[in-house]
Amino acid sequence: MTKELAALLATVFLLAVGMSFTAPLIPLLMKSFGATTAAIGQIQTTYFIAFTLATSLLGRWIERAGSKRMILAGLALFGASLLAMPYLPSLAWFYFIRIAQGIGSALLFAPTEAAINAVSPPERRSTNMGLYGLVFGIGFAAGPVIGTSLWAFNQAA
Repeated sequence: MTKELAALLATVFLLAVGMSFTAPLIPLLMKSFGATTAAIGQIQTTYFIAFTLATSLLGRWIERAGSKRMILAGLALFGASLLAMPYLPSLAWFYFIRIAQGIGSALLFAPTEAAINAVSPPERRSTNMGLYGLVFGIGFAAGPVIGTSLWAFNQAA
């Protein structure tokens, strides 16, 4: 495994943990703002709409800016919006923060896949994309365990 591939797989793991870490906690946080079930559903859907739209527009940006810049921008945007969530002043801000998280996720997914293909020799591309799926799955499974454990231990954490 090359240093580049290891860095990309670490990014994928962090992305997956970050995405799933928040999944069970966001509704709990929104409920503290008095959110209805409908509002929680709308806000969660907002994330996926932003992710889908942003992903579909990224191809040319990745080619122009390069995968590394896009991945770093995605990590910064997703991480900053995640850290801001507990400090939002009202429920309406959750729509904006989930849009930012959706765009941040898109800035991570597409460039990471492109970069894995770019750093992989042709005979290793399938294997490396399989590793990508495995690492993402492990991170996605670990996220809710970590998130709910922290919530149970200390909600502020």
